Amino acid sequence: NGFSVIRDLPNDLANTLNSLGVSLYTVGRFEDALEHFTDSLNIALQIGATRRAAFVQASIGDVLLERQEYEPALAAFAASTNLAQEAGIRPLEIYNQVKTGEAYYRQNDLARALKRVNQAREVAIETGLTFELGLASLLQAKLYVRRGEYAASFKLFAEAVACFAQSNRLEEAKARLWWAYSLLLDLQTSAAFDQLQQVLRLALTMGELIQGLNTTTGA
Repeated sequence: NGFSVIRDLPNDLANTLNSLGVSLYTVGRFEDALEHFTDSLNIALQIGATRRAAFVQASIGDVLLERQEYEPALAAFAASTNLAQEAGIRPLEIYNQVKTGEAYYRQNDLARALKRVNQAREVAIETGLTFELGLASLLQAKLYVRRGEYAASFKLFAEAVACFAQSNRLEEAKARLWWAYSLLLDLQTSAAFDQLQQVLRLALTMGELIQGLNTTTGA
């Protein structure tokens, strides 16, 4: 009826703004994405849509992370975690844990980054959350690369690739690109070339998603 349509309008608008934000974030338009996410979050909080607010708050953290605004990003992930706990969204809690570790990693606080990612990885394994395990494994592998422990990173890169294969081409490409980088640093040029070929194969199917690879090994 008409009342139901009117009642659902704010929720539909929040969903639309969030979807637009995701699309803009994917192609690297971070300022526009942040604007849409912020509007979506405000509506979600106003109507008491805690679950929606938790995910949007995490997306805001993602944008701030890419903009290298680390303290605001950490605050956004913490706020998302609080909302996720209220709404009972365990996968999002683990996602935020990994992203918090990523923020510490980018600030070269490797000890805190490793602590966060180890906790996230253990819970992801226990709960069977494949995507979150992939994110945690990728970050832990990057930490090993940063510390010059290239051989230790290879198994984790392989695990990340296995988690992302067939489900998230962008994250798989990121993992393979980092794997190639680690192999090159370890002077395994042939194996690195094989990974780069796989990245190229994935890139040819990604369209605008390829923008997400721009700064993959620059972090």
